[in-house]
Amino acid sequence: MTFDEIMQEITGGLTGDPVKDFRYLQEQMEEYRNHELSREILRECGRRMYELLPDDLKKELDKNMDRDRKKLNDTLDRIRFHICKKDFQKAKDLTDKLVRKIESLPMFESDQVSDYYTFHESFEEMLYRKLIGTEKELRRASIPYDEIYALQGSILIDLKDIKGAQNALARAFRWNPARAEILYEYAETCKLAGDMETFLKKTKKALKLSFRPQTVARGFRNLGYYFSEKELYEEAAACIYLSLPYDSENTVAQSELYYITQKSGQKLTPPTEDFLKSMAEKYGIETGPNPEILNLAYAAGSYYYTQKQWNAARYYLDILYSLTDDEDIRKMLEKIPE
Repeated sequence: MTFDEIMQEITGGLTGDPVKDFRYLQEQMEEYRNHELSREILRECGRRMYELLPDDLKKELDKNMDRDRKKLNDTLDRIRFHICKKDFQKAKDLTDKLVRKIESLPMFESDQVSDYYTFHESFEEMLYRKLIGTEKELRRASIPYDEIYALQGSILIDLKDIKGAQNALARAFRWNPARAEILYEYAETCKLAGDMETFLKKTKKALKLSFRPQTVARGFRNLGYYFSEKELYEEAAACIYLSLPYDSENTVAQSELYYITQKSGQKLTPPTEDFLKSMAEKYGIETGPNPEILNLAYAAGSYYYTQKQWNAARYYLDILYSLTDDEDIRKMLEKIPE
């Protein structure tokens, strides 16, 4: 029997009496404890048992979970404080302890039915479904695994442990495979290790996931750095110019342009459309935000706009407008009620 068939059989035995059904689900969990789909069945029964609890017990459980989340957030704040103070060893000790703790809790391991992730916002989940896809049920892990591992990776970069940082960042990306910032940090470790081809590969992938102006700009600055290291100064300058509309006041971009001018000995001018097209074809890179991201944001924003679900419409149209400055999108946003 498949998982769906088993759960259909189990739910067929529910009576509508919370006390009887709670006991019945406990019995079913015991019966299927050694089944090949035991993890999946036990989890689903557990979710249904939670729904059967009286409101006061649900509130008590939720309160305990809130207390645990507060403790976790307090620990993350202490780690960030030590990072700000550049006391990286103290930050590492705290992070290592936290990682050991979360890795001892298998409650959010993916199974044959569900995949667990820690997407920070709905567009990340939408992007994952579109670009990667899964037939499983997507569930949100309540522990921010990606944030914890990304912090660990950042600390290890500062401690010059490049291999350790890469391992931590790979774990972070497993938990949030739609977050460009994690890939950019991984690319940074490749830069430090002198592995420029992997730096380029990770940057390209991160650009495909970038749906905020700052992350798009970071991708183009990375490409500019790569081409500069290869002494392809015309391509390097073109990429830095491409970054400017998305983060015009970034001092790194201005510094890079000055560096390229000094190294090439040429006066820099914005690239022509023909040059950008040729560069994109030759190196397999985008010269703007990923078109799939723009299409997704437009489709979702337009749908929620027509449904008058204004908060959702504003969220997706804001993403699109921040990347395009499209006048029609601006007018749609202005029409959304406050």
